[in-house]
Amino acid sequence: MQRTALLFALIVYGCSTVQNPPLPEPAHFTIQKQRLLSDTTISAIAWHRGFLLCLQNNGRMMVMDTSYGRRRDLEEHFQSTGISSMLTHRDSIFLTNDKEAFYLTDNFILKPYTHKKRIYGTILFEDSDYLVYSGCAGEFGGSVFFLQKATNRTYSYFATCAAQVLKWGQNYMVCNNLAHISHHSSFLTVHDPTTLYELTEEKLKYTVNWYSSVDSLKDYWQKSPKGKISFYDYPETAMSLLTFPFRDSLYTLFSNDTSTYLAVHQGNTVAYKAGLLNHPIHFHKAQVIRAGSRTIGLLNLTGGSLVAAYWVRGNASAILVANGDQIDVLLSE
Repeated sequence: MQRTALLFALIVYGCSTVQNPPLPEPAHFTIQKQRLLSDTTISAIAWHRGFLLCLQNNGRMMVMDTSYGRRRDLEEHFQSTGISSMLTHRDSIFLTNDKEAFYLTDNFILKPYTHKKRIYGTILFEDSDYLVYSGCAGEFGGSVFFLQKATNRTYSYFATCAAQVLKWGQNYMVCNNLAHISHHSSFLTVHDPTTLYELTEEKLKYTVNWYSSVDSLKDYWQKSPKGKISFYDYPETAMSLLTFPFRDSLYTLFSNDTSTYLAVHQGNTVAYKAGLLNHPIHFHKAQVIRAGSRTIGLLNLTGGSLVAAYWVRGNASAILVANGDQIDVLLSE
């Protein structure tokens, strides 16, 4: 285990005459790096009763406590079932295998679940007002969808491709990643989801690039933005790993071809950075969850390449945990 103190220095990259908000105070982060003791690649994560559940590709569950030690006693609850998928919805954890579906009780017992409810895409965020999900077709586009609970109406906007959604103030921040050809990150802030494109046709609610079927939107990147939104591209060739709030600022962990580093958002740009690791964290699949004060990200290695996903094998996962002024980095070998 390695622990280092990182002073998040205010180093401006690029010169600008734009008048930005006052500079945030330098933030001190403690970085802890340790080995991720999984048996194989991790396909999904969930937080349950103070423990981190990690579904492995071999169908077995790894359970870790807050010190990242394995809880073999709790893992035994899952061993006879053989799990193929895991989903968190409205604070409940659902698990499936080839034959059955289950929900997880507070004392780690799997109970049969027979009620069926349609889920349109990958759930990224949920609060009392909206269920936010996304769909991605890589270089062919993607969307983020806001299902309003009170009205059952669905609003959507272009997002290629949404990897994380979080609430920042009164707004929804959508963090996008595209690994086609070169790595690219962007950030969409939605101030009012009801001002986006409303989807009334059922099939469009699960079409990841629904706008390609609408004549007036086929060249959507040339059109004026619709709705109360703001958008900015990250100027460097990098992928965003994890975005999290700390004090009065919003931070993102990025990885490029040579390193992993921390950046802070300022207005509609990402203004400063400081080194975190002297190597990149490549990934093909990302999942980000919130667990109280923690923001937890699961990353699977293939460098984002669909081709590499077929031939990269082995124990290739990383878990990042941001909790206050501490960032934990768990890397598999």
